[in-house]
Amino acid sequence: MRIHPATQRMTRGFTAIELLVTIAIVAILAAIAAPNFQPMFERYRLQRAMGEWENAIFFARTEALKRGGNVYMRKTPSGDGCTADTNADWSCGWTVVYSPTGSSTPVSTDVSLQTFSRPSNTYVMLDPSRTSLLFNSSGRQKLNLIKTTFTPDKNNSVNAMAIVCSSAAGRLLTLKGEIDCPGS
Repeated sequence: MRIHPATQRMTRGFTAIELLVTIAIVAILAAIAAPNFQPMFERYRLQRAMGEWENAIFFARTEALKRGGNVYMRKTPSGDGCTADTNADWSCGWTVVYSPTGSSTPVSTDVSLQTFSRPSNTYVMLDPSRTSLLFNSSGRQKLNLIKTTFTPDKNNSVNAMAIVCSSAAGRLLTLKGEIDCPGS
């Protein structure tokens, strides 16, 4: 018995309608799940910015030991599309600088060692009186305790806030939420 070719159908692949229905279902599920990823992205950005801050402190300590002190970590001034609202706002980034003269303010003889670019969508806040951090010849900070606050927005949303406490000896402690550094 012979089978007619029209009735013998090979099923390979998907039809266009099956493909469109699958894409629509995936799009709907993605739209439902997307808002739940926002806190995860905020935490990732904060961790990245805190990591850059900690790297800068370690780098400044190392350079202070190598160069015999006078190494500063200075906030990057506003510019290049970034605006720091106050003295406390370090969100435009920071630079590790060696100052042969020991000047806390920028002078022409300063040597820029490394610049850390501004963290994306993250606000970095220090005490308003601190426009630079000094590291001496033993790699220690001049100040006893420095509290650096990292938030995903300028409103300092407590639910996503993180803090890095750095002691004069260079120990770093990371805390979550609106908390004071131990010993402050």
